Amino acid sequence: MEAIKNKFGLNWKILSGLLAFIFLFGISNIKAQSFGGEYDIAIKNYNHFMNNKDYDKAQEQARNAYEYAIKTRNVSEARAYALNYEAKAYMKMTKRASKKRKTAKDLLEESLVLLAKSNNNRLKLDNYEILKNIAIKDDDNASAVIYAEKIRDMSLLNSKKIEERKMEERNQALASNKRALESQLKSLNQDVTSLATAKVASDSMLTQQKMVSDSLFDRVKWDSILMVQQENAIIQQKNQLELQESQLNLQKSQRNFSYALVGIVSLLLIGMLMRYFETAKHNAVLQTKNELIEAERERSEELLLNILPSLIANELKNSGNAKARSYKNASVLFTDFVKFGALAQTLKPEELVGILDYYFTSFDEIISKYNVEKIKTIGDSYMLAAGLPKENPDNPLEIVKAALEIQQFVEKSKVERKKKNLPYFDARVGVHTGPLVAGVVGHKKFAYDVWGDTVNVASRLETNCEPGRVNVSASTYEYIKNNYKCEFRGIIPVKNRDDVGMYYVEA
Repeated sequence: MEAIKNKFGLNWKILSGLLAFIFLFGISNIKAQSFGGEYDIAIKNYNHFMNNKDYDKAQEQARNAYEYAIKTRNVSEARAYALNYEAKAYMKMTKRASKKRKTAKDLLEESLVLLAKSNNNRLKLDNYEILKNIAIKDDDNASAVIYAEKIRDMSLLNSKKIEERKMEERNQALASNKRALESQLKSLNQDVTSLATAKVASDSMLTQQKMVSDSLFDRVKWDSILMVQQENAIIQQKNQLELQESQLNLQKSQRNFSYALVGIVSLLLIGMLMRYFETAKHNAVLQTKNELIEAERERSEELLLNILPSLIANELKNSGNAKARSYKNASVLFTDFVKFGALAQTLKPEELVGILDYYFTSFDEIISKYNVEKIKTIGDSYMLAAGLPKENPDNPLEIVKAALEIQQFVEKSKVERKKKNLPYFDARVGVHTGPLVAGVVGHKKFAYDVWGDTVNVASRLETNCEPGRVNVSASTYEYIKNNYKCEFRGIIPVKNRDDVGMYYVEA
C-alpha cells in the first residue's frame, strides 16, 4: 500500500476519492445484462445465495452460468460476467483464504481477456478493483501499483469522454440560441409586413366609403320611381280582390255539396274502423300470448346457459346430447378461503351463506370479463377452467388475469369489511395448465365438469399457496413469463407423476 502511495505522490488522496466514488456508485452495482434462459436463472440463484451468505452454492451457480453461456451462444461478455461473479464468491470464503484469492485472481484475469475487445468499462474496472485488493492482501505491492494505474487510466479516459460530451452539449445550446435569435428577427420582419398591409387596407376602406356616398344619391332617385310603381300595383290588387269575391261565392255552393258527400263517406269509415279495432284487439291478445311463450323460452335458455357453456348448450338443444371432449392444453384454477371452517363455526347458517354469496357473486362478475368458464363451487372452493369448450391458445394468460383480479378484490374487501367490523376471508389461488377431459353428466340435472391429472395438480398448487398469492405451475409459467414477473418458490411432489415447479405471479 505504501508503494502505491509513493508511486502517485500528492495526488493519492484525489485518486483514492475518485476511485471510491466510482466503486460506490458504479462498480458496486455491477449487474450482468439479461442473456435469457438458464443463464438468467443461474444468476438469479447466485444473487439469492450471496444474500444468504451461502458462498459455496453461489460459486456453483456462477460456474453454471459460465457453462450455459458456452453451450448456448458462447457470448464473451456473458462468460466475463459469470467469471466476475464466481471470483466474488471465492473472495467471500474464509477457509483457505489465500488459495481462494489465487483462484479468484485467475478467474478475473480470464474475464479481462474475454473483455479485451469489449467497451464494458464498468465490468473491467470492477475486475481491476478486486485484483488490486487481492494484491494488497497478498502484499504484492508491484501488482497493486499496476492495477491502480489501470484503474486511474480508465477513470481519466471516462472523464475525458464526459468533458467531450459536455462540450458537444454547449455547442448545441449555442446553436439553439442562434436559432432563437433568427426566429425573433423573422418575427420583427413579419410585424413590419403586417403594418404595411394595414396601411393598404385603410386606403382601400376610404375608397369604398366614397363609393357608398355616391351610391346613396343614386338610390334617392330610384326611390321616387319605385313609389309610382307601387301606386300602380295597389290599383291592380283592388281589381284582383273584386274577382276573388266572385270566386268565393261559387266555392260556397261547391262546399255545401262536399259536406253532404263527406257525411256519407264518414259513415262508411266508422263501420270500417269498428271492424279494424275488433281485429286489432284479437291480434293484441295473440301477440301477448306469443310474447309470454317467447319470454318463457328465453328464460329456459338463460337458465341452461347459466349451467352450461353456450357451445355445449347449443349442442345439447340441437342433438339432445353433448359429446365429451379431450383438450391437450387447458388451464384449471382453484380458490379456497383460509380458515373457513373456524369462521363457519362462529356464524349462523344464513350469515355464512350470505358471505359466500357476496364473494362468489363478485367472482362471477370478475370472470365475465375474461374468456374463462366457471365449472362449480365446492363448499368454500371456487373452480374455473380456460381453453374450453372452444380451444384458446392464450388460455393461461386469460385465467391468470382473472386470478389476479380475484385476489385484488379479496384484499380490497378485507380492508373494507375490517373497517365495518364484518367477517372476511383471505384466499389462496392455484393454477395449472395441461391436458384434461370435459363433458356433461346427468340427464334431468345437467352439470358440465372436467377430469384429469391437470385438475389434481391445480388443487395441489392451491393447497400449497400462501394467503393472498397466486401460485402457478411451471407449465403455466412458460406461457405467462413474458407478461408477468414471477418468483420461483420450489417444487412439490405429486403422486403418480413428476414433481411440479411452483411460481408466484406478481400483480
